[in-house]
Amino acid sequence: MLKSISDISPHLNNRLVITSAAGLLTFLALKPLSQLLRTYVFLPKFTILRDIPFLAKDRKGGKIKGTVVICGGSVAGLFTAAVCYDHYESVIVVEADPWVHEHGTGPPGKKEVRITADGVAAEVNHRPRVVQFTSTHVQQPITTMTLRQLFPNFDEDAAALGIFPAPCDLRMYMKGVLVDTPYNAPGVKEKAPDTIYVSRYAFEVLLRRLVTKYRPNIKFVDGTVTGVIRSESDKDILTGVTVRTKDGHSQVIDAKLVVDCTGPTQSGFYKWFRSPLLKPELRLQYDPLMYYMTGSFHIPAHLQSKLPIPGGFGQKWLYTYWPNMEVEKKSIIMGIIENDTLIMTLGGWMHREKLHSIEAIKEYLASIIGGDAPVEPWVFELFDVLEKHIDEVDASYTDVKIPACSYIKYHEAPKGAYPRNFVGVGDSVMKVNPVFAQGMAKACMGAVTLGHVLQNSRIGKDGMVPETFARDFFKLQASRNDSIWQGTKGTDYGIPTTIPVEGEALSDGAGTRKFFKHLMGVAKKDHACWMALWKTRMFIGPPTDAMTPWVLMRVFWGMYKDKSPAA
Repeated sequence: MLKSISDISPHLNNRLVITSAAGLLTFLALKPLSQLLRTYVFLPKFTILRDIPFLAKDRKGGKIKGTVVICGGSVAGLFTAAVCYDHYESVIVVEADPWVHEHGTGPPGKKEVRITADGVAAEVNHRPRVVQFTSTHVQQPITTMTLRQLFPNFDEDAAALGIFPAPCDLRMYMKGVLVDTPYNAPGVKEKAPDTIYVSRYAFEVLLRRLVTKYRPNIKFVDGTVTGVIRSESDKDILTGVTVRTKDGHSQVIDAKLVVDCTGPTQSGFYKWFRSPLLKPELRLQYDPLMYYMTGSFHIPAHLQSKLPIPGGFGQKWLYTYWPNMEVEKKSIIMGIIENDTLIMTLGGWMHREKLHSIEAIKEYLASIIGGDAPVEPWVFELFDVLEKHIDEVDASYTDVKIPACSYIKYHEAPKGAYPRNFVGVGDSVMKVNPVFAQGMAKACMGAVTLGHVLQNSRIGKDGMVPETFARDFFKLQASRNDSIWQGTKGTDYGIPTTIPVEGEALSDGAGTRKFFKHLMGVAKKDHACWMALWKTRMFIGPPTDAMTPWVLMRVFWGMYKDKSPAA
């Protein structure tokens, strides 16, 4: 007899149990009450949807006195600067990479290629600190929604770089079988939200152009933040930062708020604070041992009609293959981005094959096993065409090893572990496996969450934030972003070669993996469940929407009957 959740699985994630219970209680409540809960509790707790309409608006009561210093000028820093502009009198972004200051707003032209020691044509990475700078980037619609609100002329400015928003349809093949976007189902009148299909290089240039064009008073400093300065009278308050400029000099910048956007460097945790309360165990780290190759091919006009792409060359996203994780660890993503470039990423967990030719790529595609259907035939035909015209497509093959993933749980640190006017956004807090392409959304949601907390905090006339400001921010950011960590880590822990967080085991999360395996099974047959789940994964709906009693009963009953290992 089923006595508790642990009878189904002892490894269910606590957040999943809470979300399921919340969905069940919401559904069982009176319909008007459930709608109120969704609108005023679950949407603001798990998403930024209710915050977006307040972006790019004049701050009630006028701007906050003083300066916010944003340490890092990559994607997280640029999103944060755009949001903070509407709140602070002065916004300063400190960025150490000289390429950003010299070329960061220039239009991406023809890619530069270098020949490696092995004789392979690899794309030049102008920003070596950003491992994925030349890699495929897929984005959730939440980033496009945010950008359109922040910058009313976003579509026009994007078009100037050859970037055109289009409905989000990732052409997902689960185990080789198309799992169509729920918006393509018969009778669905709702239009799929737009996203942009773009390289990391072009996206960063676009975002930096938008910020400098429409937020002209933001100041960019070429240098590195080397430390923070605490108030002599109150160690809970930062008064500024120290910066080493590009010419080697040191300067002090006064600050009312300091935002860590230093990315994987995670300077706030490693370099700026020496508090015994900020314990090392607050930073979790594991390594999925994941490798991939990004192939890039410029398709000239006369070849575009020859590629056997379903829907033609104008189709933005072409193909996403997600394997049967029980027997296969290889994946495929492929699309068309700016400058008529066909870009693909091939790889997976412990995948170290050298895919430096069309022949090697075709062998890789043919080697994928364990799916309910093989790789689509037209994919092989496409590579046949590329192979025939290889001298015309400016081919490059760039290898990447995914760095270890980490999560600094600032929201669980005790009071006094960090100053009240310090926060972190993006990879400076959470660095995840890019397998689900959530990095841009994570940075975007963190910046918008900061705007929400600024808007709803009682800021002093001197510009100082309240005592609980940083903790309030980190807790809200965690409630919105924690699912990213749990989801990617849960998937990675299903791979036996993953090196887990110290003190954890790969069996941790097995129940959660089994839950989602059965949830996807239900979603394939229940359109409303699939729509809710799709929106949750795109960060445009709370997870409680998919947790109706009917769905939960089917999922848990399936888990109870299923004695096989979690996928």
